[in-house]
Amino acid sequence: MITIDENKYLKNTSHYETVTTVRKFRSLFVIFIFLTLNLVTISPSAYAQAVTTVKIGSGTVDSTREQAPRWRRTNFDPLTSGIHTVSVDWDSNADFRFSINEVSTGARVATIDSDTSPAQWTGTLDNAEDYFVGIWSAAGGVANYTATIEAETPPLTIISQPVDLNVTDGDEATFTTLASGTGELSYQWFVNDTAIVGAITNTLSLAAVSLIDNNNVYRVDIADSNSNLSSENATLAVSLGATPVTSRTLGQGTVDYEAVVAPRFARFNFDPLNLNPQTTALHIVTLSWDSDADVRFNVFDNNGTRLNSSVVRGSNPGVWTGELLANQRYSIRLWSTSGIANFSANLEAIIPINFDSQPSDLIVTEGDNANFSVVATGSGNLTYQWFANGNPIFGENGNSLTVFTSSLAEDGTNYTVEVSNGIDTVISDAATLTVNEPVVLGLFSQEADSSAWILDGPAPTLDFFATEESDAWGQELLRVGDLLLVGGDFDGIRPGRGAVVTARPFLAALNAVTGQPVTTFQVPIQVNSVVRALARSPSGQQVYVGGDFGLLALDATTGELDFAVSVTEGEQAGRVFDIAVTQTQIYIGGDFSSVNDKFRANIARLSLEGELDPSWSPNVTSGFESGRAAPVQSITVSPAADTVYVGGTFNQIDNTPVGTTVHGAEISMLTLNASDGAVRPERFGPFVGNNMRDLIAHDIAVTEFYVIIAWGGPNFLTFHSLDGTRLQQYRGTGDVQALQIVGDHVFVGHHGEFFGFLPNTIPPEAVVSLDPEIFLQFRLHSFRIDDPAFLPEQAWETTGRFGVWGIAAAEDSIWIAGQISRAGSNDRTVDGLARFPALD
Repeated sequence: MITIDENKYLKNTSHYETVTTVRKFRSLFVIFIFLTLNLVTISPSAYAQAVTTVKIGSGTVDSTREQAPRWRRTNFDPLTSGIHTVSVDWDSNADFRFSINEVSTGARVATIDSDTSPAQWTGTLDNAEDYFVGIWSAAGGVANYTATIEAETPPLTIISQPVDLNVTDGDEATFTTLASGTGELSYQWFVNDTAIVGAITNTLSLAAVSLIDNNNVYRVDIADSNSNLSSENATLAVSLGATPVTSRTLGQGTVDYEAVVAPRFARFNFDPLNLNPQTTALHIVTLSWDSDADVRFNVFDNNGTRLNSSVVRGSNPGVWTGELLANQRYSIRLWSTSGIANFSANLEAIIPINFDSQPSDLIVTEGDNANFSVVATGSGNLTYQWFANGNPIFGENGNSLTVFTSSLAEDGTNYTVEVSNGIDTVISDAATLTVNEPVVLGLFSQEADSSAWILDGPAPTLDFFATEESDAWGQELLRVGDLLLVGGDFDGIRPGRGAVVTARPFLAALNAVTGQPVTTFQVPIQVNSVVRALARSPSGQQVYVGGDFGLLALDATTGELDFAVSVTEGEQAGRVFDIAVTQTQIYIGGDFSSVNDKFRANIARLSLEGELDPSWSPNVTSGFESGRAAPVQSITVSPAADTVYVGGTFNQIDNTPVGTTVHGAEISMLTLNASDGAVRPERFGPFVGNNMRDLIAHDIAVTEFYVIIAWGGPNFLTFHSLDGTRLQQYRGTGDVQALQIVGDHVFVGHHGEFFGFLPNTIPPEAVVSLDPEIFLQFRLHSFRIDDPAFLPEQAWETTGRFGVWGIAAAEDSIWIAGQISRAGSNDRTVDGLARFPALD
């Protein structure tokens, strides 16, 4: 027996006071049941329509206009397009009349006169038109009336159901439905009986489905102004896509058994496909040819050992499958035993996803950008998704991620990236972002700290003026937390002149706060000559050390060697004079012709792991060399990591000459695109007047807004905008050699006696007397950079032939290194190193 729930399909709800009646067609169902041989489910909505009655107005009319208006008008909307019945009933024996009119034109559709209640009109109305009913009493006094409208409205019907879908992992899946009903239809999609937020149209689109979506069941609930229905279920099947494969042609040629027109044998050497070092992957060698010749082949490793157990033969194409090891060379050897064959040899492999480089921990100052990146390899089209603390970051789908204007709230956030080829997904190591508060500096004492340790000479290698008896020469300083690293040309460290020396040649570690030695940091034996450059890794876990031994990466806590980069000049050791580090790369400059046995002319770029970048190789040529001079002496990268600033003694880069003064003196500084190493158009230089000596950029500091340059030759400190415009200039009496920006200050080291403005080259504070002429030897200055006037702030006294070459300023103190013998207003005797504490 078939049970039909008519209420489920025929119940309707109007917008106003609705009276619902149903034409049930019971006789039709009885006939249908007797004619049906199999039990089926029958939807009454397919056979019946609801009659909907809606009240459109009520009120009182008075033919004599004594108690009420004589005439009333009420606007209404049709219930559908089609036959409607308008009824008016009243409570007296009045002679009642009404008309149906179009609102837009005023045209009268019909007029009804009746002295019997109710009065009715039946006719066709258009759902696209608005109407009004006009009601009045011709005679009979006062009448209270009610006007209604009714029509047969179509049932809510699903015309097309959502259908099952079969898609590939990573593709889009779209479900759709088509329905009709009364009024505006509404939709809500569900997955496994759970509502999908925002899925409220007749189409549901799912972007990049994955295997976890396999067998999900979707449906949509639809409602009109009278009823609601649920669609049929649709199942989503997600299958694994085609396995990504990397392929390469090994070679083509012709072999001839008779050796008449071509060689009888052929050999091709080949490397495995895109493997990380010390990994293996299954490779397939396929040999095909264009004739019925009997072609055979073998596969050999680099030692000449045959990898296939027997000769590959008997079918075209011939196929060998086996594991190949990265960083190895292999060969295929083939021949024809009968006939001539034009052949093609191909190699393919499924290369698993691997990270050639992982994202690194970063330490930045609040407000700076933080850039994370990875290098991943593998077969197929690799896609990326970055996460912060395990939550996906919308829109971050490249191999790098920039956290713009980092805040303290982001301190400690862990960033990872998922890499997928549509089949496999691999997640990277987590990289932690450390965000430090900006450094705010006060003023510093003019007196040198008498308890801080100093260096011990001699320093015979840095300059031709040096002798075996020369003082120590601190060339470079780097502060990592409370650790201070001092690099240069010296034998050791000691608490003061004449004190016992602790052997620490070329690189020493001190506590930056107390000035005492640090024994937990042990310098490796690879640091065996002058240290000229120090830099910190983006994570702060490594320090990069450059000098006359090349480039080394050391553990920032222990000093243990992490890796070494070979830097040579012809057959001799090369020299690294400066290091610039971005959040993804290392730049080095100096005096060398090769890096890791690859040609590089005095400048190179490496990964944070020390791998030479083969895509970046500008040639910096000419320039002179001496103990303290090199073609590239300074290299700095802009905060956005898009521009590389290069200074030294060179006279051209990739055939682009440096600028010259009006008298033809060279200004040895150029800027490069970080992307490709091309020379950029900006030119920087001081105003030199009639000076005809070449200018050397000893050091360069760059902020988001300014470029600051320390010049030697003619000795200047210049402040520029990023396009090269000179904003301010000071003149020194000796080479300007060292710069360090900390907060809103730039600290400047030089070996002259003082700095002055161009119009006033001798500042009054430097003058001790004019007869005899005596000046205070200020070789360390600080300037404000938060004001475009770049005003000087403090100056510190030092003596020593070559002055200050290294600066490490922090909130608690300023450390300076160089060829200095006395420091501070207290005239402390030092050797190559001094500390000025902060004032309380």
